[in-house]
Amino acid sequence: MHLPTKTNARCGEKRETDSPPLHPNIIPLVANHPNPRRRTLKRQLIAIALLLICSLISYAAINRWCLSTVVVQGRSMAPTLHDGDRCLLNRFSYLYASPKRGDLVVLRDRDENDLAVKRIVALPGESVRVSEGRMFVNGRRLVEPYLENGTQTTAPTGTDQCYSLGSHEYFVLGDNRAESEDSRFYGPVSRDQIIGTLIR
Repeated sequence: MHLPTKTNARCGEKRETDSPPLHPNIIPLVANHPNPRRRTLKRQLIAIALLLICSLISYAAINRWCLSTVVVQGRSMAPTLHDGDRCLLNRFSYLYASPKRGDLVVLRDRDENDLAVKRIVALPGESVRVSEGRMFVNGRRLVEPYLENGTQTTAPTGTDQCYSLGSHEYFVLGDNRAESEDSRFYGPVSRDQIIGTLIR
């Protein structure tokens, strides 16, 4: 008995199975193919996180070394400044310049954790005398237009008070002399205690 043979198959050749034709507009599905939308979303989240981190670092650096907000507490600088006033502290102001007479400065108070706003009235090397309700610098009466009329500058002891400032010392006072604890009480302040100028 003879089995039928196919005339289109040659001896030793593999028989190819018929497969359906591929449509040119159909892309075959790959199971592990990454989702482009998910990849884009991941990149956006990373960029946002980096932006937030950089913003926080920049804010901390500016607040620590450049500009920061200070809130005035108390009445020691009235009428120039009032309790609750918000001002800017410029930490760069004395980087290439020295403090000047009349400057409003923020300084470290006797307690290192506390800050104070005062006005510079005398500079290094000058002599200061508080006498008869007035301020004298190098023997000449100091003109202070920022004070209210009739303001008296008196020493805590009630007697004349004299100071000779060192090469890095400044004499600071509050504009409200009756309610200010300043250099009349704790003496001149050193340059290292002055943080910067106040911007109103």
